[in-house]
Amino acid sequence: MTRAGVGFSPIALRVRSTLVLQHHGKDVIIGRVGAQLAVTDLDQDGDLDVITTNDVLNRKRDAVLVRTLTSSGTVKRRFELAVTTGVDALATCPPDGPGRTPFVIASGEEIWVVR
Repeated sequence: MTRAGVGFSPIALRVRSTLVLQHHGKDVIIGRVGAQLAVTDLDQDGDLDVITTNDVLNRKRDAVLVRTLTSSGTVKRRFELAVTTGVDALATCPPDGPGRTPFVIASGEEIWVVR
């Protein structure tokens, strides 16, 4: 849901290491993304947040990257979290409070909840 209460369904396609999203009627291209991908609105501000892994083969160099797609269609990098045991899976959770949507990282024998 957007801030105006309008529902939306993002469309995302990953080809090799490039992600193509349709956002507000525009195609947005994000390069160098890994195999794991989640799309949500982490801070519930109406802008989509794209959570991806690094495009690396060495698990020790893996990381989770969070980017925001602004309403103007630009991509803004928010943060990067190193995961030296490699990322096996990403998932988003339902919001657990105003302005907060956690996500989960599965890595080796650990599960991380990021808020």
